[in-house]
Amino acid sequence: MTATEIQANLQEATGDPGRVVEYRTGGTVFNALPVYLILFAVALAMVIFGTRSSDGTLAAWILVAILPLGLALGVWRSRIHAGPVLTLTPEGLDLRTGGWGILSVPWAEIRAVDTRSFEGFALRYRGRQAIAFKDVTMIELAPGLLEDEREAGRFVPRGPSVDWVVRPGPDGDWIALHHEFVGLTAAEIRAPVEARWQAFRASTADPDVSPHPPLRLGGFRPRHPTLFKLGTATGAIAILILLANLAGIWETRSQSSARLSAERWAAEAEASRADAEQRRARQEAFDRLFDQPFFRN
Repeated sequence: MTATEIQANLQEATGDPGRVVEYRTGGTVFNALPVYLILFAVALAMVIFGTRSSDGTLAAWILVAILPLGLALGVWRSRIHAGPVLTLTPEGLDLRTGGWGILSVPWAEIRAVDTRSFEGFALRYRGRQAIAFKDVTMIELAPGLLEDEREAGRFVPRGPSVDWVVRPGPDGDWIALHHEFVGLTAAEIRAPVEARWQAFRASTADPDVSPHPPLRLGGFRPRHPTLFKLGTATGAIAILILLANLAGIWETRSQSSARLSAERWAAEAEASRADAEQRRARQEAFDRLFDQPFFRN
């Protein structure tokens, strides 16, 4: 996304506070593309060149099967017709976080809007690891609002990633609205949120709703562009090389030796079959000779 496009989005989203803004995940699923490609290349190599155990071979086949399906599922979930993860309306904002429900917050129930950087934690194979989030748009909720939503079952945060979204403060709970999760800049979240909060937080009259259709925002911006490009290129090239091996364009020395041995075995088997066929034919001819009568009446 170019700087001009970002500026245009900001102008549309902030110039008309009565307009609905929908933030969608867009192409953020492709942040995991290098990992998918590299894992697929590793699994494909294990299938082609074999592993030392049957369990390893089975695991490789499972990866080869499920990795493309997982990527396809992520793309399908990010389709343009999928529901937004964050919606801004003249009445308030709705935050949808997978499996937690919907947090609906009227603008009057937001005490402050801020930008902060913090660390969340995630479970990895090496244990609990910190993840840094920078310049995240934060909203401070009125006291008791989050507890009421939890008790009503409308928004129940749970799991190891709760601290990615819910950040307790000394005077109330803060909610993180991550721009990285929708592939946008920090300003493309902060400015529209603050514009509507300033316009509608103290208003007692019904807000004016814009006649324009909802503005849908969401894009794709890698967190680490250089690593993303390097990982994607490495995985794609590795897969192409391995597919070329499958197609017989090139082969390793061990594959060549195995192929030559298989060809010799096939040739010997064919020669043995032909020799057996010849012996069978001679035996049948011999048997027919002795089946003929020596004298005719």
